[in-house]
Amino acid sequence: MIKLNKIAMTCLVLSYVFFTSCEKSEDTKVLNTEVISKDITSNLTLKNNVNGVDYIIQGCIELKASAILTIEAGTTIAFTQNSCLEVHEFAAIKAIGTEANPITFTGEQQTKGFWDGISFYNTNNQENILSHCIIEYAGNAKISTASNARKAALIIGKEYKDPVRISIDHVTIRHNLNTGLSIYNNAILNKFEYCQMLDNQNSILVYDQSIQYMDPFIIAKDNQINNVQWIYNTSSSVVNSVFSIKAIPLSYQLISSFYKMEAGGKLTIEAGVNLIMSPSSVIYATNGGIIDIKGTSAQKVKFSGEFNNVNYWRGIYADNGGRLNIDHAVIADGGEASTNFGGMVAQSSDGALYITNSTLSNFLKYGIAYYASKPHNADIETSNSCSGNTGISCFWKR
Repeated sequence: MIKLNKIAMTCLVLSYVFFTSCEKSEDTKVLNTEVISKDITSNLTLKNNVNGVDYIIQGCIELKASAILTIEAGTTIAFTQNSCLEVHEFAAIKAIGTEANPITFTGEQQTKGFWDGISFYNTNNQENILSHCIIEYAGNAKISTASNARKAALIIGKEYKDPVRISIDHVTIRHNLNTGLSIYNNAILNKFEYCQMLDNQNSILVYDQSIQYMDPFIIAKDNQINNVQWIYNTSSSVVNSVFSIKAIPLSYQLISSFYKMEAGGKLTIEAGVNLIMSPSSVIYATNGGIIDIKGTSAQKVKFSGEFNNVNYWRGIYADNGGRLNIDHAVIADGGEASTNFGGMVAQSSDGALYITNSTLSNFLKYGIAYYASKPHNADIETSNSCSGNTGISCFWKR
């Protein structure tokens, strides 16, 4: 009997210790989940305190006045509905996780678009780092207050503004409404590699020369649109810039009606690039601008319409002192680069056209239209060919 009483007493004590320790753990978890509801104007470090949510952000919080927000590996930050985090005034987010302990930015509810997102505006600060992070259930951050402003979960830069500098690696952007990542033309990416876009409406949207930062190791899958969408901006700093488009596992898709390069500007499209054109779109070099399309026999540069229809897009041309250099390209589904030039690839009377080792198909009138007395390669008709639906003729010598 005594032994049974001792056993019962021991069990009672153990039960008390077990349940009170559980209660203490839950209390600690609540106490350590800090709510941030005011702008951050001085240096702050967010720590990985508990297993679960470490911090809750309420409202749209601005990080400014050169403040650095340091986030430790393994930290989880949850956002209330319509909340956001914006970086301004040379402030910075230094979020460096690890493969085993990523930093997570999430919504209080696991619903696409529940919170807005993270935006970097006017912060040319080397301390901006996102490494081994997860951004999820956002997608309503906007570049402006305009009703038609494009939305994303992560926005880097702002049109016509001061540079935004950042390094991004091993970041997963998933389960977001609208676009996963938007990169504007004032962005300077010191690093952009090994990122994943998963289950968003659109994977990536790039403006102008920010297309140069795309990484050959990027992964995009299960998005409604996996292609990297490319938008043209009319500012002179863009058309006069020098940049390249690299081959990546994804296709690029021009969603503007045109893209042009002007004086001092040079666009190089490297071997292996696949560029899908929007309806009635055109690419051209003018006023001394240069477009180099540099495929190889093993890795051609490909241009096509989103659908394989004749005249789906217009074409590529050079005018007014512009120059086209095209080698080992496959160009299809176009119409007339310009109604005055007639060809899917064309030059005006004051443009230069050098095209070799290329195949043209599925065009409206002519594959290549050129001027006999204007700058072009002598073997233009022997080093290129046409196939499939070839309109009126492969070549038009004017």
